[in-house]
Amino acid sequence: MPSTASGAIVLAVNMGSSSDYSAVFRGTEDTRDYLSNPLYEEIEAYTQRWQIVKLDGSRVIQGFTESSEVDFKLLGYTSGGDPSYFTTPVDVTPAAVAAWTTVDVSASVDAEADGVVLLVDSISSEDRGYGIRETGSTDSADLLELEEYGNTMYLVGIDTLNQFSAYIQDSDVRIYLVAQTKGSVVYYVNNVPVADPAQGSWQVLDADDYSVAAEANGLILAAEKNKAGDKRLSFRRGGSTDDWGVGDIGHGTQLQAGVGLNDQNVWEEYMESDAADVWIAAYTRFLTWDVHADMDILVRQASGLVRATLASETANSGVISSATWQGYLASHVFPAYTVVDQTDYLEIDLFADSVTNDFSRAMSVDFRIDDAVYPVSTQTNID
Repeated sequence: MPSTASGAIVLAVNMGSSSDYSAVFRGTEDTRDYLSNPLYEEIEAYTQRWQIVKLDGSRVIQGFTESSEVDFKLLGYTSGGDPSYFTTPVDVTPAAVAAWTTVDVSASVDAEADGVVLLVDSISSEDRGYGIRETGSTDSADLLELEEYGNTMYLVGIDTLNQFSAYIQDSDVRIYLVAQTKGSVVYYVNNVPVADPAQGSWQVLDADDYSVAAEANGLILAAEKNKAGDKRLSFRRGGSTDDWGVGDIGHGTQLQAGVGLNDQNVWEEYMESDAADVWIAAYTRFLTWDVHADMDILVRQASGLVRATLASETANSGVISSATWQGYLASHVFPAYTVVDQTDYLEIDLFADSVTNDFSRAMSVDFRIDDAVYPVSTQTNID
């Protein structure tokens, strides 16, 4: 993954045919213990589930698996500041149970947030019903469930009040706020149903048939198994040869999955039985933006008036792409200047600047100068 990667899109698959095993991912800085009971985070035989997890500055995440029969797959990554991740996912579980409830995340997300990445996590020894939907949606999948001790990622759009709706059967179903999105994901208020492909083999599906925008580079799919029996339901990027031979969705369950689109806007699907249903819940897109450091150099009079402007937007740094402290080197060669008044002073204004910024997103840059980890020759100085 490139240095700009901020999150990992991962898949855990239980390749075993008979035993259930615990397995889960988390960020390295995440202090939440998802395995306080060793039975938690169970994946049933032949089934699978997706997560989106924050990367640290070294592009590392953590994983736990109870057995080598559980395979971890890296499907993709998020880049830059969108989604924006929480170091430890925030618990936003509603207090009300067995009813659709408004969940307000305004205390956690930024003003420009338009959606959230969730981890829905059951700590019950029994299957438990749940549902997640946008405010105003008519989607009502609250009778389907998480299997015992299971979890799933879930992406959902939020309204102008930073709210979405959730249904949990009881308080053993927890909802954690993993990240916020600010334009990189386009959400459907009502999920778009996908026609069943031919069963029993990989089939190509075209996102254009569902009016997904050409800018899309991936889909967030909602999948449901509404009849008895576990059946295979797998997804892969168009043109991929990935085929692990398993990938069931348990009977009576629902989950979300991420899949990439190729340049022809297609993905592939393996559906063992038409007892499953698939919807498009959202699509992802790459947003072009950059931010770098500039300087203005002025001569200012003691009164505050500008005597002369020696340079504007000079000493451009490289693109600032890290969410951790990094050093950037830039310099400016001063032109000749004759001092007019000894009470004037030289003013250097350091600021962040963005040249390309789709959707006029807000960005934040912190500066510190004269960091002792760098040699004096590369610290801020005037010769």
